[in-house]
Amino acid sequence: EVKFGLVPKWAKDLKICRNTYNARIETVHEKPSFRNAWAKSQFALIPVHTIFEPRYTDDGKAERWGIYRKDHQPFTVAAIYENALIDGKQVR
Repeated sequence: EVKFGLVPKWAKDLKICRNTYNARIETVHEKPSFRNAWAKSQFALIPVHTIFEPRYTDDGKAERWGIYRKDHQPFTVAAIYENALIDGKQVR
């Protein structure tokens, strides 16, 4: 199983994914969720056609906006990953 948001190998469930969508280069090596994967150079490039990010309106509501290439060709996003065992299943 593959999840969006890093699942550290010490995680007990998948709820942590909501807090590990983005790693900052300034702190990725020291944050508990990311440092093991960083130390092991567990990096990847994920091919995508569109990724969705929230764009907040003036009233504070989030709208989903797609980010894609103008020519509609696939592109890659950088990733850092970990291998975890949750409920007896491997999750990456």
